[in-house]
Amino acid sequence: MIKGKLKEIELICWTMGDPKSLFQKEIFLCIHPDEYDKYYSILSNNIGRNASTANIYSVRNSGEKFSSDAVNSFLDCLSQMQVVIVAVTNKFFEPGNFAKDVVLKNALEKEIPVIPIKLDDGVGYKFSYISDGMQAIQGNLSTQQGLQKTVEDIFITLNKLFMPFILPKPEDFDVQFFISYRTLDTKYVETMMEGLRQYDDFEAVLFWYDKYLRIGENYRKNISDMLSSSEAMLLIVTKNTFIKNKNGEENFVVRCEIPMARSEKHSKLIIPLLMDDDVSEEELGSIGLSKKDCIDGTDIKAIRACLVKLLESRGISLLVERSAVQYKNLGTRYINGSDVEHNEKLGIRLLEKAEKRGNKDAIEELVLYLRYHGKIEAAIDKQISYCDRLFEEVSNNDVDFMYLHPEVKILCELLHIRGSEEDLLVAAEYISRAILLLRELCKDPINNELWLRYPSLITLFASCYKRATREEAISIVSLCKEALPIAVNRMKKFWNSSPPQNPRDCWPVVNELYIQLLKNLETMKDYEEAIKQIENYTGLMQEMVGLFPYLGDDLLHDLIDNNLIMVKYCNIVGRRKRASDWLRIIDRQIGILEEQEGESQFVVESMLKSLFHHINVDLLFEDNNAAQKHAEMMIDYYESFRNSFQLDYEVQQYVRIVSEYFGI
Repeated sequence: MIKGKLKEIELICWTMGDPKSLFQKEIFLCIHPDEYDKYYSILSNNIGRNASTANIYSVRNSGEKFSSDAVNSFLDCLSQMQVVIVAVTNKFFEPGNFAKDVVLKNALEKEIPVIPIKLDDGVGYKFSYISDGMQAIQGNLSTQQGLQKTVEDIFITLNKLFMPFILPKPEDFDVQFFISYRTLDTKYVETMMEGLRQYDDFEAVLFWYDKYLRIGENYRKNISDMLSSSEAMLLIVTKNTFIKNKNGEENFVVRCEIPMARSEKHSKLIIPLLMDDDVSEEELGSIGLSKKDCIDGTDIKAIRACLVKLLESRGISLLVERSAVQYKNLGTRYINGSDVEHNEKLGIRLLEKAEKRGNKDAIEELVLYLRYHGKIEAAIDKQISYCDRLFEEVSNNDVDFMYLHPEVKILCELLHIRGSEEDLLVAAEYISRAILLLRELCKDPINNELWLRYPSLITLFASCYKRATREEAISIVSLCKEALPIAVNRMKKFWNSSPPQNPRDCWPVVNELYIQLLKNLETMKDYEEAIKQIENYTGLMQEMVGLFPYLGDDLLHDLIDNNLIMVKYCNIVGRRKRASDWLRIIDRQIGILEEQEGESQFVVESMLKSLFHHINVDLLFEDNNAAQKHAEMMIDYYESFRNSFQLDYEVQQYVRIVSEYFGI
């Protein structure tokens, strides 16, 4: 947790998470100062694993006003947030509450998505009133089960906010119906929709009900908008329809939804679906209906016939040929339960229709679905078939290489998961085909930008050989040396721009290329060349840290790993003085890292590796006393942490060698 001032000392900002991550959301936790200790840590610890979180609270006494500078500084911070999560408690409604009067007000004005969490009883109505009917999560942080459910609901809401495919796209659906029902009758809604989805002509019909309301949005406006877009209201009628609320007033269906449908603004046909024979004519009459108006809600065929007849009377046919894109979007919606019921079987059927029509995104969705449901073989077969087709199209210049590149990566990932030697060789074969094709395409000056994809292909290719032969290692080294300048130049383009840009996306490829280069130089036993490449690698990292100091923490792990390899190679070729100098640098780096993250597994493993190399250097200098001392330190250090971490195999081998050699 990092504490930093926002102008003066009146407001303090606490942040948790990694604000530099490109994939994490910037989330502001809006909590009353008196309840900061009660709620902030528990929410931030759970949300902060997957998002950057911030909270600003006052160190002044309650009721005192903030200076304009402090408030303006805060508003600048708030404007950078992607989401505001509001802890709604009784304290929230107290007069002069900064969270209510400034945070919520400005978030709504700046159109920053708000996720309210109700944490006290009886606050829902009050919050709905001041936020103009905003939907809120019912939270419970007092039990582990409640906390888990609350955090799960928060992330479901975040996913809906940031995943583009869940946004309403009317073109995905042929037609829409609004379902009005009591929550107690949810089972009837689900049974009806399940029955109607058996018919192909209803696969693109949206049945909308309040389950699809989004947290943080105005539910009254959403209901009104969705009713306006619907052909009719399907009213689920049971005895529950006529039960009043605990306070004696009519329930929301009777009080709001039915009158809204009949209003001059909407003027929607109401189709009552009678689910309960015990409903009396008198009860139906109280909402302006009779039994002769009703359809048997348990008769799916009758409901379908009624809806088809209604649509045909309005010139709407459900028997139409749909586009590959529409099938793909609908399939994705059903698999994810996005604005439709969760129906994986139907989703897969629709994605397969899109695939047969050549939709690339549908194939990716199918492969992902098969993979995450444990059907790796089926996913691999489908992806191989797709890649073969793409290779043919790209070679005929009908499809750009950029479509092939990610698909080969997906295929290799699948083959790596299954992981047999044969799978890895198949992966290497596909990457080799991609590399050859890329070289051919890049002969045309127009395609020069395609070279940017070359380094990541090489790292994939190298990873396909668990135990490369000398000949394979020579080939990989050659490819790495060819790809490194491309990857490094691309990275330097970022930091040489004005203003300099963070090259974070480029670094993993450069890093992996160096790792594969060193690994295969070791296979070739070309240690002098490996030492030379490590020096280049270290210089590059130091140059980047000089330009982007805040990356130092991220790169320190890589530097230590890199320097330990350098010492290992120096020992092999007998450069005792060089190895000793590098060990001093490593010890300083491990000390810095230990101050930052404590005795983490990486720190412990790095320390044990360093001590092992110290022993080697001592023996090369024929300093047996120093070697004995370092050996005892190493064994003692290992014994202190052997039960704390599952230490990697290399470290355990080092400990075994030292223990046997020195008889400790």
